[in-house]
Amino acid sequence: MVRVGLVAYVEEQLERDIAQRRLPRNGGLASERKMARRFGV
Repeated sequence: MVRVGLVAYVEEQLERDIAQRRLPRNGGLASERKMARRFGV
């Protein structure tokens, strides 16, 4: 199954952040507001 669109893009970016250890050690994500700003939604 191939995913397309915004959901797929966000998923890819988060997976990349995890793989490159860009997330805080506690594994927390940014707030919903910050994530929306980051991804332009």
